[in-house]
Amino acid sequence: MRRYWMFGGLALLSFTILKSTALYAHHNQFQGFDPEREQVVTGTVERFAWQNPHAYLYVASGEGNETRSWRIETLSISFMRQLGWGPDTIRAGDNVTVTINPSRTEGRATGWLIDIAVAGRDVPSLTDEKRIDAIMSGESTRTDARATSVSGTWITQTGPAALWTWIDDPSQLALTEAGRRAVASHDAADTSSSASCEPRPAPRIMIAGDRKSIELVDDAVWIRAEYDATERVAYFDGRPPEGKTVHGHSLARWQDGVLVVETSNFTENPIGVTAGLPSSNEKRLVERFALEADGRSLLYSFELTDPIYLAEPLIGAMRWLYRPNVDFALVPCDPDATQSFLEN
Repeated sequence: MRRYWMFGGLALLSFTILKSTALYAHHNQFQGFDPEREQVVTGTVERFAWQNPHAYLYVASGEGNETRSWRIETLSISFMRQLGWGPDTIRAGDNVTVTINPSRTEGRATGWLIDIAVAGRDVPSLTDEKRIDAIMSGESTRTDARATSVSGTWITQTGPAALWTWIDDPSQLALTEAGRRAVASHDAADTSSSASCEPRPAPRIMIAGDRKSIELVDDAVWIRAEYDATERVAYFDGRPPEGKTVHGHSLARWQDGVLVVETSNFTENPIGVTAGLPSSNEKRLVERFALEADGRSLLYSFELTDPIYLAEPLIGAMRWLYRPNVDFALVPCDPDATQSFLEN
């Protein structure tokens, strides 16, 4: 039996909009910050570190010997960009009022950004649910443009996070004994997998709710994702692999007008399926990119097998919306940002 995670017109919202009006990332940020508490910090911005995977805001609060420097974490760069933020949204010297979830460690001057007000000017809201819903659904970037191929810029269509609950709880998947042991022994507080800039492998990176880019060239197709600044290449010429990598070795072909990408030669990965469920070097992935008849979207689907950890194939599908009118950009991962995440 195959587990088929099909979402029709809906797609993964790997970053959850909490109805308490706060926007949260899909990291285990609650390990470091207290979602049940809010605190207001007022002060002057020392710097705004626009870094991937997460941006950080540094705020000096207080006066004289009572001044404290706060380090406040934000969403991933890919999501901040979708929300209209950029490297100059917050500037050194800005007087700000910041609402945060404070650190679980008493007395620590760190927090998770909920909302911010800047004296003298407006910044894109992080708490306007109607605006956020319009962004995540693609409504705010709707266009009359229609794709004639899978090439172009795409955004994943958002939907209830509950539809992809296996990402947080892989125990609901059909697992082998090794898979069950891995899930049972996983420590959610262990963030060591975030200690480097190594990106998440497919299909996990492909179902993140971000902007994607597909570029067809003579002998290959480049597939890029803003989240984790990911770049993958699949070859049409059938060339043999040169070794194992985090993204594996991908070969592309056309089948009845559908782009099919088959990938093997993955390295072993502690989060190769999702956090808490590794993948082995026997992992295999087949992906399909099917342009839909109206040219306004494509259907992305995948079948993942790994006989070491998965007792049956994991199969899923989601729609990507064609959005040539949005800016696609890869912001390289900053090792300092990963270290800050671990410190939080």
